[in-house]
Amino acid sequence: PDTCVIKIWLTFTLTMAGRYLVPSSSSRFLLRRVLANHASHSNGRGDSRLRPLLSIRRNVNSRPVLLECQDRVFKLGDHVLSRACYMTESVQDRSTVQYEFHQLLDGLSSKAFELNYEKMMESRHELEEKIKNLVEKDIYLQHDDYAFLATLQKLMSQCASLGTKDGAELTEQYLTMILNSNLKMACLTNRDNDEHFRIVTPSKEMYTIAMDAWAKAQSLQRNKKDTVDLLIPARRVKQILDFMWEEYHSRPYCQAVKPDIIHYTTLVQALANASSKKGVQMAQDVLKDLEKISGLSDFIQGKKEMAELDPNLVPDRTVYNTVLYCLSRYFQSRDDIGGRLHSVQYIMGLMKEIMNKMELLAEMLNDKSWMPNTRTYNMLLMACSRRVHGGGREAEKIVEEMLQKCQSHVDDTYCGGLLLEREDLSDLYDNSVLPNTQSYNNIINAWSHDETAHAQERAEYILKALLRRRNQNASEEQDVITSHPLVNTVYPDIVSFNLVINAWARSCQVQAGERAERLLNFMAMTKYSSYHDNKFIPIKEMKVNMEDLGVEPDVISFNSTINAWSKSGHEKAGYRAESLLNRLIDEYENTGKIIPNSISFSTTMQAWSKTSDRACGERTEELFGKLVELYRESGCESLRPTEACYSSLISAYCNQTIITSQTQSFEKAIDSLKRLQDEGGYVPKTSHYNIILTVPSKISGDELSKFDIAVKAKSILFQMPHPDIYSFNNVIKGFQNYKDERIRRESLFCVLDTFNMLCENSICDPNDQTYIQLLKALQSSLIDDSRDRTILCEEIFRKCCESGLLTNAVLKIVETVLPRQSMQRIDACKTSSESAPLTVNNLPPEWSDNCRVVQNRRRNKY
Repeated sequence: PDTCVIKIWLTFTLTMAGRYLVPSSSSRFLLRRVLANHASHSNGRGDSRLRPLLSIRRNVNSRPVLLECQDRVFKLGDHVLSRACYMTESVQDRSTVQYEFHQLLDGLSSKAFELNYEKMMESRHELEEKIKNLVEKDIYLQHDDYAFLATLQKLMSQCASLGTKDGAELTEQYLTMILNSNLKMACLTNRDNDEHFRIVTPSKEMYTIAMDAWAKAQSLQRNKKDTVDLLIPARRVKQILDFMWEEYHSRPYCQAVKPDIIHYTTLVQALANASSKKGVQMAQDVLKDLEKISGLSDFIQGKKEMAELDPNLVPDRTVYNTVLYCLSRYFQSRDDIGGRLHSVQYIMGLMKEIMNKMELLAEMLNDKSWMPNTRTYNMLLMACSRRVHGGGREAEKIVEEMLQKCQSHVDDTYCGGLLLEREDLSDLYDNSVLPNTQSYNNIINAWSHDETAHAQERAEYILKALLRRRNQNASEEQDVITSHPLVNTVYPDIVSFNLVINAWARSCQVQAGERAERLLNFMAMTKYSSYHDNKFIPIKEMKVNMEDLGVEPDVISFNSTINAWSKSGHEKAGYRAESLLNRLIDEYENTGKIIPNSISFSTTMQAWSKTSDRACGERTEELFGKLVELYRESGCESLRPTEACYSSLISAYCNQTIITSQTQSFEKAIDSLKRLQDEGGYVPKTSHYNIILTVPSKISGDELSKFDIAVKAKSILFQMPHPDIYSFNNVIKGFQNYKDERIRRESLFCVLDTFNMLCENSICDPNDQTYIQLLKALQSSLIDDSRDRTILCEEIFRKCCESGLLTNAVLKIVETVLPRQSMQRIDACKTSSESAPLTVNNLPPEWSDNCRVVQNRRRNKY
């Protein structure tokens, strides 16, 4: 206040005494405010020597009064200046710091949404230094100075909009900076204590921004075997929420920020985005805690009245829908919690319990805003679409229930639907359960995952029903989901068409490629009239033309159609897939609307790698070269060759080796494996090596070429950094079924070397298939009934029993390679009667203990 008095007194003196000007009414009003503030901070006394200045009026007789007042002003000036002389240097310094601080705020506020991550970091450090200067010099922010908080909120929003881990961490750093700064803000009143300031604390919006930044962070490391990585954002959101509760209970009420329903919704959304099975359980626990804190659980049990509920923490329909969304993504999770997985029926049961609770709350609270809506049922349909058997029928039953409930709502509200208009649809989606496009897309998706017969044909039928004009004379026995009057409000979108194409691709039928391409041509008929096929649906039967529908093929449509050809097993699959790829490239070069990506090329290359064409390797190499050329010309990151492209190239050369039995093709496959690391920058995985190691066992041509390829595969095995048991089994399998005596003898040594390396290797252990392939190799490499063969086979059988890996398949092979005396010694080890058949169950259990463990693990997995 003293600083303000000095400042305005000097201005007032310059105006009146210095220039002999009469002050305006606004100047006198300003002085009155200064005196009032000065008096409030001086125990009501003020300074009476300034009051004569207020008596001056704007008239010609004011000059004597002005001259008389001049003496008083100068006397007052001596007093005030003498009092302020020791403060001058400090006041100037404090004013400079405060001015620079506000200049920085103005600059950051105007450029907040133009900053990148590096500039954001610089701005944070600069702002932190300015705040430290304010705190060190004990400078307060004004009570109405909201520029600081508004600018900080803008910067945090910009950091959160990055959608990355770095942006979320920077947002949290801003929050921590305010909590640790001890920055003060002047108070208007002094009701709670004798101090005239309060510590600046983050607002509720700042906490919300920080939590939302972590919930939307997408660039985190994704590791399928590490659940903690998937839950990092959700755990950080939970830490912020717990800290808010700690601050709320420890700080004074006026400075505390109490968490509300928005913060809990953000936490559940973060758990849903994590795509983790543990996150699903955590979301259910958060919902239970929220119902307990708000008093809702006691209200449902009749222990509390409605007035006792906390209105800011009572979970609403948005919270319940978010939990349902988290449950619906259970089967899309990227982690593995081990043990038995929950079935689709179990997850749907949990979702239906939550929906029943929502209906109960709507009835108890007499508020329909808690009732399940269209989005609620769409979450249930999304979970239902993951059923392998019966998912399509179950999804259709759910939509039938939605139509029945919606029809009753329409009858009560819209006179049976006669007055139903387009603007009323949003009300039906929010307050009722009118099926929308997403609902029918979930049905189509359920049929695409359904392994029952003709599932893909049913998915295509539903798409046609959404396109056709409804027949007014249709019988009531037709499908409700396709013939109901409310279906006329539903129109398919690009997702609907892509899901049907994907359904044909998943069917792996010979006709899949042709049916998928027919649908693709129907989508493109507005641009390629020659592609239109009336066999899909006649134009006169459509309730809307394709131009008004606004559906055109995108890159996903082309990729799914190419994938359908790739999985069809058609003899011309490679040619048809490549023709679609060329059509996509022409579309890109002519219009630039549809940009092909590396998936387009890798899927086409995969189609060639599965054909029986003797030149499949060269055709795949040609496509790979075209991809590299497009990537270099366009610089588009989506055209960068991916790991799948190199895998398809390796598979194509391996397939060509199997067809032609040529060593050159196998060497090109090995060269492609080296290019994966040298050109692509990818570290070869064990699966890439195993593609090559399976080649020798599939060759049925020249024995000498096959043996050379098997020897090269064995050398690759010995050079692998991390071989698995499948690598060893494939190499052993490649040395079987030779007729040449010399090759059979050499194969025996190669098999024994491979098995010895496996036993010495600490990375993996033999399994039952190892002993089966080993016995088969010995059977084909040694002369029948030879003494060496008997000794080796007995030794291998003994190792198999000691490892606890004996199975009935191993016994079946042993019966064909061991002589009768050896089999009699095995029969003597039976634990049951001598007449019982020779099976694993009749032999000592320790011979097959490990095999039973593996079988149990497989059973639990599925």
